[in-house]
Amino acid sequence: QIRVGHWDRNIRSFTSECLFQFSRFLSAKDLDQIILSLLPSTCSRDVNLRHGSILSLADVLRGVANILNGTERSRSNSTVEEFR
Repeated sequence: QIRVGHWDRNIRSFTSECLFQFSRFLSAKDLDQIILSLLPSTCSRDVNLRHGSILSLADVLRGVANILNGTERSRSNSTVEEFR
């Protein structure tokens, strides 16, 4: 969570890209926890935290969409089934 709101734009972007890359290895429960932890920060008064949270949330959801569409392989088929 700390790096999501980092003052450097490149760190925030790198963090969100890492979350996208890791999303295929996580279970639906883990992804749900990440999404739920990022959502409140999207309305933060801290511009860096808000920006990083929106970027990270978008990349996590992009990863989930890729798994559901079959364009990315999930580590296990159970992740796909948990989302459906």
